[in-house]
Amino acid sequence: VSIDGAVVPVRLSSIDCPEDDQPWGEIAKAGLIKLVGRRFVHVEVHEVDDYERTVATLYVERENRFTNVS
Repeated sequence: VSIDGAVVPVRLSSIDCPEDDQPWGEIAKAGLIKLVGRRFVHVEVHEVDDYERTVATLYVERENRFTNVS
């Protein structure tokens, strides 16, 4: 997620998804980019994990309303 020009790594809460180097990882990443890429999102932060990623729920703006990504 880009906030004021800074990239903030976000891990989606309650989503178990393969990593980039695992089978289907690149396909999962492409699917997420298709859903949220270059769109405005509301980030509901839950915590920061051991890898310093923000764990959050994303809500994507569509037709002037926000919809949960998961």
